[in-house]
Amino acid sequence: MVFVIITGLASMFIITVAWYVTLTMVTALLSGFFTLLSSDAQNTATLANYAAIVWGPFFDLLVVVWMIASAQARDVESERYAY
Repeated sequence: MVFVIITGLASMFIITVAWYVTLTMVTALLSGFFTLLSSDAQNTATLANYAAIVWGPFFDLLVVVWMIASAQARDVESERYAY
């Protein structure tokens, strides 16, 4: 269980740092190019911006769900050899 929590927290840290970096880059790039794009490209750029906003918390939520599911799982080997 401790290994699951440590792995989950490390994964969340890596995902969150990557999310902050990409969110800043995507927002800066899209704001710079937004006036140069056609209306269809602006819609695509807006969707890319929304995807950049959502992906970090989404994957963090998946890691939390994985941590809960793994922590609740029965460890058959521990039960078999328990004293």
